[in-house]
Amino acid sequence: MELRLHPRVQTTMRVSFSSHDFDGLKDGTLYTLSVGGCAVESPTTVEPGTHLALYLHAPGDQTPITIELAA
Repeated sequence: MELRLHPRVQTTMRVSFSSHDFDGLKDGTLYTLSVGGCAVESPTTVEPGTHLALYLHAPGDQTPITIELAA
């Protein structure tokens, strides 16, 4: 039984993120994406509820897609 409100799209995309909770820009890989959220894998541990700025690096695009506030 599917409990998600929005369907997720499988993808593999480089993502960078930053937060006031840690120094600098961190990297990860985005694996699923939906209207309501995404799943990112990263060597950086991020606590649930942490506010982030996300930068999605779509293949072929030089300028990342910016999400200024995510949790």
